[in-house]
Amino acid sequence: MDKITKRFDTIAYVRPTEKCNLRCEHCFIPPNPATMSDKQILDIPRQLSDAGVTGNVLLQWHGGEPLLIDPERCEGLIIGLNANTQGIKFLHGVQTNLVVLKNFSKERRNKWYQILSQYFDKEMIGVSWDKEIRGVNLKPEQFYDYFEESVLEIRSSQYFQDDFSPALTITAAKPFLKIVTSLKTSVLFFEWLCLLQLHKIHIEKITPTGDAIKNWSKIGVSNLEYSKAMGKFYLAYRRYKNLHPVSKLAISPFCDLEDAIKTGEQDNVCASGACQTSMFTFSSKEDMVKKCTAIAKHSETQLENYQNNVKAGCFECEFNNICNGGCPAHNNVIDNSGECSGAYQLLQTIKSINTGELL
Repeated sequence: MDKITKRFDTIAYVRPTEKCNLRCEHCFIPPNPATMSDKQILDIPRQLSDAGVTGNVLLQWHGGEPLLIDPERCEGLIIGLNANTQGIKFLHGVQTNLVVLKNFSKERRNKWYQILSQYFDKEMIGVSWDKEIRGVNLKPEQFYDYFEESVLEIRSSQYFQDDFSPALTITAAKPFLKIVTSLKTSVLFFEWLCLLQLHKIHIEKITPTGDAIKNWSKIGVSNLEYSKAMGKFYLAYRRYKNLHPVSKLAISPFCDLEDAIKTGEQDNVCASGACQTSMFTFSSKEDMVKKCTAIAKHSETQLENYQNNVKAGCFECEFNNICNGGCPAHNNVIDNSGECSGAYQLLQTIKSINTGELL
C-alpha cells in the first residue's frame, strides 16, 4: 500500500491570520480579526530553538485562511525565516480552502501560485474539502464549483505546469461518513478524486471544539459511528486499490495504521500522541504553545485528566502504542457509544482485513 512519507519529527503551526473567507460548521478556530506581526513570525525559530527543537520541522501555515495575508509579505517572511533557522531545517506547508483565490485579481492569484510553487514543499500543500459543511457564507454549491475550478486553474498555471496534486484534508463529520458507508458511493468518491488527480487524502476525526460544539447534533458523530463508518470505508478502499493496482490513491490514516499494526509502532506524529510533545502553535494572542493547534486553547488540567484516563484504562489494549488513547480534544476516552476515542473497532477491522479474515 502507498504511504504518505514522514519527513519531519516536529510540526509548528503558525496562524498569520485567523480571518477567513468562509464560515464552516466544524471549524475549531472560528474566524476573527487576529493577525500576527512580522516580529512574532520571525521570532519562531528562536522560540523553537530555545525549546530544544532541532532537525526537520514542518512549519504549517494555518489559520483562519493563510492566503488572506499579502502574498509578497508571505514571501518576505519565508525568506526571513529561512535565513535565520537557528539550526532548524524548515519545510513550509500550508492548509488552505483554496477557493479564496477566486476572490483575488489575476495578478494576486499568480503571485500566490508562484509563492506556493517556489517556497512551499509540494507534498505539504494541503487543501480542505468537506461534504456539506463548508462555505456557510457561500451558497453550498458555490464552494464545490469554486473548489474544482481552483484546482484546475492552479494546476494549469505556468508555475505548476500540470504538476499540482495537493493533500486533500477532509473532516469525518456526519455528512461525509454517510458517503463512505456505501461501497457504491465510496467508489464514486474515489473516481472523483482520480478525475481531479487528488491522490493524497487525509481524513481527520471530527472533535467537539470551536463551532463544532454548537453544531454537534447536525455534524457530530460518536466514537462508534466513526469506527464503523471508517471501517466500511477502509474495506472499500482496499477493494478499490486491489482492482486498480496502478492507482496513486493514498488515504491517511489508513496507510499509517496499516504499518503501525504490522510493526506495533506509530510514526504518524498526530496519532502517536505527540500533540503535546512534538507540536507547537504560534498565534497573535499568546506566546508559543506546546500543543497541536486544535487543542491549543485546552487547559493543562483538561489534557492532564485525559491522559490520566488513558493511562488508567488503555494500558492492556493491544493498540495502545498505536493510538495513545486518541485525541485529547474529546471530553472522554470512551463516550456514550462505548467505543474509545482511539477507534479500537476500526483498528480491529484494519487488522482483520490485513490478516485475510475479512477480504
